[in-house]
Amino acid sequence: MRPEKLTISAFGPYADRTEIDFSRLGDSGLYLITGDTGAGKTTIFDAITFALYGQASGQVRDSAMFRSKYADTATETFVELVFSYQGKKYQVFRSPEYMAPKKRGTGLTLRKAEAQLIYPDERQPVTKARDVTRAIEELLGLDYEQFTQIAMIAQGDFQKLLLAGTVQRGEIFRQIFHTGIYQQVQLKLKEAAQSRYKEYDEMRRSIAQYLDGVKLRQREGTEAEEFAELKKGKFEGKLERSLEILKSFIDQGEKRESELLKQEQEVDQKIRTMENILHLSAQKRNLEQKKDFARKQLEQLLPDLEKASGEAEKYKDADQKCEALGILIREKQEQLKKYQVLEQLKKELDEIRMQLKKCRAGQEANIRQEQQLHKDMEQLKKERSLLENSQLDLQKAITEREKRTQRKSELNGLETEMREFKGLYEATKEQQKKYQAAYEKAQQQSEYYQQIFHSFLDAQAGILAQELKENEPCPVCGSLSHPHPRIISKGRTVTSEILDNEKIKLDKLEKISADQSLEAGKLKERSNASWKQIVSGAEELLEEFQEFRKETKNGNGQAGDFRTVWKQMILMINREKEQCKNLLTESDRKIREAEENTKRKQKVEKLLENLEKEKDILQEKKNSCDREQTGLTTKASENEKQQKNAAEEIRQVHSEAGKEVLEKEIREKQQEYIDLKENSRKMKETFERFQAEKARITSTIKTLDEQQKEIGEIREDEIREQYTESTTQKTELAEKRKELFSIQSGNLEIFRKVQKRKEEMTKAEAEYVWMKNLSDTANGNLNGKAKIELETYIQMAYFDRILRRANVRLMTMSSGQYELKRQEQSENRKEKAGLDLNVIDHYNGTERSVKTLSGGESFQASLSLALGLSDEIQASAGGIRLDSMFVDEGFGSLDEEALSQAVKALSSLADGHRMVGIISHVAELKDRIENKIIVTKQCSGKGVGSSIQIQ
Repeated sequence: MRPEKLTISAFGPYADRTEIDFSRLGDSGLYLITGDTGAGKTTIFDAITFALYGQASGQVRDSAMFRSKYADTATETFVELVFSYQGKKYQVFRSPEYMAPKKRGTGLTLRKAEAQLIYPDERQPVTKARDVTRAIEELLGLDYEQFTQIAMIAQGDFQKLLLAGTVQRGEIFRQIFHTGIYQQVQLKLKEAAQSRYKEYDEMRRSIAQYLDGVKLRQREGTEAEEFAELKKGKFEGKLERSLEILKSFIDQGEKRESELLKQEQEVDQKIRTMENILHLSAQKRNLEQKKDFARKQLEQLLPDLEKASGEAEKYKDADQKCEALGILIREKQEQLKKYQVLEQLKKELDEIRMQLKKCRAGQEANIRQEQQLHKDMEQLKKERSLLENSQLDLQKAITEREKRTQRKSELNGLETEMREFKGLYEATKEQQKKYQAAYEKAQQQSEYYQQIFHSFLDAQAGILAQELKENEPCPVCGSLSHPHPRIISKGRTVTSEILDNEKIKLDKLEKISADQSLEAGKLKERSNASWKQIVSGAEELLEEFQEFRKETKNGNGQAGDFRTVWKQMILMINREKEQCKNLLTESDRKIREAEENTKRKQKVEKLLENLEKEKDILQEKKNSCDREQTGLTTKASENEKQQKNAAEEIRQVHSEAGKEVLEKEIREKQQEYIDLKENSRKMKETFERFQAEKARITSTIKTLDEQQKEIGEIREDEIREQYTESTTQKTELAEKRKELFSIQSGNLEIFRKVQKRKEEMTKAEAEYVWMKNLSDTANGNLNGKAKIELETYIQMAYFDRILRRANVRLMTMSSGQYELKRQEQSENRKEKAGLDLNVIDHYNGTERSVKTLSGGESFQASLSLALGLSDEIQASAGGIRLDSMFVDEGFGSLDEEALSQAVKALSSLADGHRMVGIISHVAELKDRIENKIIVTKQCSGKGVGSSIQIQ
């Protein structure tokens, strides 16, 4: 990228439109940018950077400050750059955001930032600021930071890079080469190593806690003593040996547990054998007792058996007697049924007669109810006829109320609009007062500024006049004669700083006045519009207001008459609202009356419907009663015939005996049958039971005799003594085995848990060791090694390439004396290292710190380092080469020879087609560099600002 033409207008110290034609400086070589301090030398590079990227070249320059404080208010602020790239010319225009005069009216307005990029081909121009910046980045392949680092060499900044230590230089490289990602990798690795150690340490402490719970069956023995010693040391580093001893304890315990179990089983077998023998002895005694008891039972049973046999003999014909009694009872029961039939017929006849009586009474009640229903229906039909139009009356009343409610709402809305207008009207008056006050302040400040501005110009003219000499040209008009030079007035001197501050105050007050005026105008428009709307609404709602308007022909919103209209309008609205209130009350009364009539009509219709249903039901009941009477009469006649037949049958069979005699005979025969049957059964069961009990006792005695013979003789006392001894032995063995089991189960559980955690801990330990080594390597914490971190290692590669490029220039500038070298061995291994810088003095063969260089030598080294860094950044940006660059200041510290060498080195930068601009005050450079851009401060009657001249 090569600038061809730069146009600056009202930008920085350049008050007017200023053009720099870089094509006049040639296609390559050095050119000098020189001039007064503060005249605007660096602003040239600022303008180029702003045109391309919309930003200044330094952090202290903000785009909002680009508007020239010396420029006339009508002069626009912008930068226009024509540059060539790859043989094609591009034009970019950009203006910052700033306060400018209004195109219409007085005061200032904010002018938005603008930008435009014009291509050399038929592509459409890019117009938006962000889009232009993005297009420039795509075209040049450089962003803002890369461009300023490559195209601008500021000696003050790179002096810091030369003298910085590893930490400070690393921070600089991090910003330039974006190596912060490697620092993040270091932190992540360090955090990961700490996390792995926490996991490993937690597992190690957990295993030690488990092993603390191991219980020893006996304290003596070599392994027990060794385990106790390991326990004191928290088993640190002795996990394998601890597990071996614990496994040995478990194996010995299992063997001992097996021995105890075997002994316990042998004793238990003896106990079971003795228990069986003792059981047989007890059984033999029990058999003898049972046999004695059986003999006694048999002796008591024989007399009862003999008596039962005699009683049973008496009832041997009982079954035949019972059968005869049963036949006689059945015959008498058949005779009794005829009496029961006759009595049932009599009961049925009485019931039929009772039902007939009820039926006749119900029929009479139905006839009376029918007559009453007819009367009620006639009355309800008359009432329904009177309520026929109740629904229509309700609808009319509701419609009337809705209309009156709507009118009340409209009146309330108009009243609300009037309250809002009143507040708006008062706010308008208040805002007009604020505008008037702000306008007066701005006018006062404007008059004061014009006064001190003329004083400032007079003072500047007086300063120039002091320097005038006869026969020497005036720097303003060129005249050799100065007949009336301006004399500096006595009193307060107005400086440019005072003038600028007062101008800022004036601009601020004018902006406030304009804002207040705009706000007052807006409120006035809103107030007028609101009042017109209120008047229009009142004409639509209030007939009385229409008449009032015709009479007064006024009320259009002017300040002189709207209060009268306002009062009349309020009175009319209140009267209308009161009338609406009375009418709404009347409408509500009509609605309630209509609703009650409607409900009554519905109720009457429902009652009529119910009475019709009752009438139908009543008719059905009358018909049912008629049918029921006919049926009951027929049933009564039939019943009387059946009674006559039954009475005749009874008379023929039982002419002498009655029903009561027959029932008594049946009861007596039935009781006789029951007694005979029950006594026979009891005697038979008693006899059979005694016989069965005799057989059972006899069989039991025989069986007991046989069992006693099978058991034989037993020495019970001797066996009981042996049984007691064996039981005691079994209890002791069980307690020992229980205690041993408790120890074994606990130790085995600990062994399994530790074994499982051991595998996890081994894995965690391996991961921790691996991760810690990786973290130590990345963070420069390896024992015996220099403290070089991963990010520093990456930066060292950049630094070595920078130094190779820098030494090409430094060897030239120092006539082969000095060469920059990265310090390979750190003096302090505890401090961060890898980016410290030494210098080799080839005249005496020594190597020392760059901090020992003199001022001129430091500048040579700084400039070389800066140029090397610029070359490396270009290479990192894809090998992009800029055809133009700037070097700012620093040459004043060089002697004659060093200055020559520096210019020679910079000339080498301009080989080919590169142009290098040197920004400097050094007078010697004016003679050494042919092409120049001279920047001059101006202060004349036309104004204050800077100008540019190309030589």
